[in-house]
Amino acid sequence: MLSGQTIPQACQVISETNSLIPQRTAGVLIRLIVRKGQKLQSTCIFFQPLPYFRELNLVVCGTPMLELSNRSAYLLVENPTQVPIQVTTRKHLGMLIDSSFHDFNLTNPVIGDMPLFVSGKQNSPDVLSTFPSDMITIERHEVLTTKSTCGATLGAESNLAVYAWATHPGQPAQEEPGTQNSSSEPYPGFETEFSSSHRYFDENLCEGLPRAYIDRCAFLHEGQPQAGVGIIWVGHHVTEPNHYQLGPKKSQYAEIAAVLITLQQATALVICSDSNYARHSFISHLPVWKESGMKNTRNKEVKHSELFLACDHLTTEQGMIVYWKKVKGHSRTLGLDKDGNDEADRLARLGAESGGTN
Repeated sequence: MLSGQTIPQACQVISETNSLIPQRTAGVLIRLIVRKGQKLQSTCIFFQPLPYFRELNLVVCGTPMLELSNRSAYLLVENPTQVPIQVTTRKHLGMLIDSSFHDFNLTNPVIGDMPLFVSGKQNSPDVLSTFPSDMITIERHEVLTTKSTCGATLGAESNLAVYAWATHPGQPAQEEPGTQNSSSEPYPGFETEFSSSHRYFDENLCEGLPRAYIDRCAFLHEGQPQAGVGIIWVGHHVTEPNHYQLGPKKSQYAEIAAVLITLQQATALVICSDSNYARHSFISHLPVWKESGMKNTRNKEVKHSELFLACDHLTTEQGMIVYWKKVKGHSRTLGLDKDGNDEADRLARLGAESGGTN
């Protein structure tokens, strides 16, 4: 066993930076880092809060299922209290549990009263267990009398069930004048967050879908930035590899531009990329950015917001579902992912150097 690690299917995670979460704020991302000396083989994991997380009065938003990449994961949290919450750097917030390790009992706090129909088993008025595996225990965290509440369970066949209810069931809401068309979401962005067009790769759901291997290249030429992208399609009517010149642009711009070009060529697909920036931006950050007017957590304009919004317009108008598969850049492991990524990388450099479309 590694130092401080009790079982190979679980490891501790710490907060990466200091974060101040304003009162009654939902949809805040916290980056979790695997504790030094520990490791986890799986990329699909569950988050199990430790006592420090509970003492802060933080609540997990939505599902505790996360993606582990490069020894880090992003957790969506909510501050339901009336005071700001300070998350200190390098504090042990919880455990990451391999999603296939079904013998581990997870506990998740939720806000508000819990309806009986959520689960077939109720241990107490404040504790529910998910059906049918009893894998996750849902514990009532706090009753709020001023708004509707929500929660989530992992049901049979790992299907995520998201539910919402009023704090006082059976009593019709009293609408204020001029609010007939107001949103019925538990909190702003809830609906967008759980209806996102961008999702993590799932082998079973992605069978038969075309795959696009994308990469970007950006460098300085005579003191000026120069960028290009390359795209390789597998299982798609577009059989010829493409390279595109973007001109005087930088790396992050090229990463999102590659996604926009790709989305214009398919209505359902798997994007295979070695870019954590692009993948996390579309899956985790974009729903929150849209609700905040494309502002980040520092209340500054999101870089390349025009590209993100153009991509979002395409997926929304066409009802697209985009799955994201993480591939390793310059991998030594032979296979389709290595071949696709290496060729996309070559074409991206060609595009940056010579321009044009092949």
